Amino acid sequence: MLSIRVTTFLGFDVDIEDAGLAATAHRHTSNNDLVEFIRALAPDWKGWPATRTWEGVDHDLRILAQSRRSHTILQISLSDTWNQPTWTAEAEIRVEAGEEMDRLAEALSQFFTDADSEDS
Repeated sequence: MLSIRVTTFLGFDVDIEDAGLAATAHRHTSNNDLVEFIRALAPDWKGWPATRTWEGVDHDLRILAQSRRSHTILQISLSDTWNQPTWTAEAEIRVEAGEEMDRLAEALSQFFTDADSEDS
C-alpha cells in the first residue's frame, strides 16, 4: 500500500506498507513540482525511451517513471537520507498512459489543494 498524507502547509508524508514492512518519509517541498512531474507524463501516452526521474529536495523521496507500451510504471522509493541511506523502501504503481495518468495528476492536485485550504 502506498499513501500520501498532508501533515503541514508545506509538508506531506509518504507511507509504504507491505508484508510486514512500514516506511514513512516526510517531505518539505512544493507540492506543485510533484504534480507537474506526473502531469507531464500524460501527453506522452505513446511512450518514451528513457527513465524519467523526480526527486524531492531532501533526496529521500524519488519517483522513477518508465514507459511500458500502454502503461507507465511509477517506482516510488523512500529512504532515511540521500547520503548513504541505512534503509530504502520501494513501491511500484502501474498506471495506464494518457487519461488515467491525467486523472492521477488531477487527483494529486486536488489532494494538495484540499489540504492547503484546510490549513488556511
